[in-house]
Amino acid sequence: MALIYRQIINYRKISDPLQRASKHPHIHRLHTWKFFGGKIFCLCGFGLMFWNLVAAWPYNSNPNGFSRTVNIIYYVYSRPTWVLGNLFLLTGLFTRHCGFVTSFLSLTMFRVLSKCLPISCLLVIFII
Repeated sequence: MALIYRQIINYRKISDPLQRASKHPHIHRLHTWKFFGGKIFCLCGFGLMFWNLVAAWPYNSNPNGFSRTVNIIYYVYSRPTWVLGNLFLLTGLFTRHCGFVTSFLSLTMFRVLSKCLPISCLLVIFII
């Protein structure tokens, strides 16, 4: 993900649109393909993350009620789909296609929570 983000930063630094398209064709396609490029990435990312959260309910409520094969299949598919969901969501955010997510995350409540997070991490060390 860091490599993709670095390529997006390099893409944004170039001012000439033709040079952007020639040096970074895939990122240029994501930026110019407005509807499908980012919104479908964001929706697929949300869908995969939601599936991982909802699919775990029966397995967490009664883990011994399912066979070992079903549990293995769940864990084999849940880990990569969670990572892919995050990748799709963050790629849509980095290419500025998910305006609703960006506006939601820039609310005052999230700004306050982001400032409280490092403080709470430090407090946990002293409390424990």
